[in-house]
Amino acid sequence: HRFVDTNDELIALCDAIRSEHAFAFDTEFIGEDSFYANTCLIQVATKHEVALIDPFLVADLSPLYGLICNPDIITIVHAGLQDFEPIIRLHGDSPKNIFDTQIAAGFTGLPWPLSLTKTIDTILNHAVGGHFTFSQWDARPLTKRQLHYAADDVRYLIAVHDHIQQQLHELNREGWLNAECQRFSNADTFEFNTYQVVKKICGTKVPKARELKRIQSLAILRNAIAKEKNFPPKDVYPNECIWHLAKNKVTNTNQMSNIRGFPKH
Repeated sequence: HRFVDTNDELIALCDAIRSEHAFAFDTEFIGEDSFYANTCLIQVATKHEVALIDPFLVADLSPLYGLICNPDIITIVHAGLQDFEPIIRLHGDSPKNIFDTQIAAGFTGLPWPLSLTKTIDTILNHAVGGHFTFSQWDARPLTKRQLHYAADDVRYLIAVHDHIQQQLHELNREGWLNAECQRFSNADTFEFNTYQVVKKICGTKVPKARELKRIQSLAILRNAIAKEKNFPPKDVYPNECIWHLAKNKVTNTNQMSNIRGFPKH
């Protein structure tokens, strides 16, 4: 793999990708410390090379984002939903022609959801080993081991794509994948979803009608505060505190500060 850390190198890379009409794409990000996840490394691959892009040094990522939004170029990802959020927010356009190998594998009859390592092992009969999913990707310099595993996240995706695409064609299920991947092009997919958040807060618990309204209101308020302050929502107040506030009458900040797990700030 090669490391791309200048705008000129990125433009040259994008020119090479454009001539091939398909490429693999992945990002490493940290989402625990801010409202929007912080992209720390971008990995791309063609049939001829793997490149790792440093977004801390490449000031303008629009050439790459433009490729992802180009309907004539296939962008191949694995469970790639979160990787596209910055594109819609920062580039002002939406991804097009996305091929998600995790979704596609499910349509061929493989277990859902299948991890990338298991997908590679199952389809290509190749073991790639563990990954640094929770590595400190914003640290510099990145270690050789980090770079190697980051490269592996895209190194095999085109081969996986080619295999699954042939299977989908034989099964006449290409339309299924295209329909499912349309959500990557919908900006609403990346917006705050009250229903999904409330569902996660409640888990297996069943709130009463009044409690449910409180949970909804607190979830919406939490998201607004988190966005304004650039905090992860859980740092404003965690789900357990929302449930407590929904179940109990709290009338002042002293009572609130006594709730177990409620952030003091």
